[in-house]
Amino acid sequence: MYKLSHHLQKYASLWHNPAILTGKTSVYWRQWHSSGIHIIGDLYENGQFMSYEELTCQFNLDRKQNFWKYLQIRDCIKSRLSSGTENYTLDFLNMPQEHRTASQFYKLTTFFISGEFSNVKLLWQRDLKTNFTRERWLDILADCGKYIKEARGKFTQYKIIHRSYHTPTRLHRMKLMNDNLCWKCKTFLHCIWEYSFVTPFWVKVVDY
Repeated sequence: MYKLSHHLQKYASLWHNPAILTGKTSVYWRQWHSSGIHIIGDLYENGQFMSYEELTCQFNLDRKQNFWKYLQIRDCIKSRLSSGTENYTLDFLNMPQEHRTASQFYKLTTFFISGEFSNVKLLWQRDLKTNFTRERWLDILADCGKYIKEARGKFTQYKIIHRSYHTPTRLHRMKLMNDNLCWKCKTFLHCIWEYSFVTPFWVKVVDY
């Protein structure tokens, strides 16, 4: 568990995946793929591995022909992921002291968070007035912190993507401010993008 592979992330491809083997061979089942099963996360519902009935119903698979394949893929995936407690904080604290680094905590956090953050995706689409395909959104999540070595930079990018910075409006709702007005920022997008003091920074990034 100390070295987490991208091949075992829930956004990783299920097919031709070197970490998912049956009989020492990676798998590709055309019927499953054409039915819409593409990534490991497709086999999960609300953080739980789907039952055979749920899987065949959701993806319209032949119930008589796919039970053995279901058992193979279920046992393979669960055996590879069984070492975690699904509580990344406890997993981190249970590591030997020499492995408790900021980078390992970041990997564990990314690994165990379930779902695709559809609510966050909707907020970004609303603010940017655009639409992300599912594949593009998964790429954005997968690339978070990928090109930044410094831990603080990774954490900053993670907080921006997941909109963890609190604007005056949000602080007011939390009753941590008397009002929701601020001469600097009124919305999250204004805080990180539209604010006049921030604009020159993004201009330099785009022109780099």
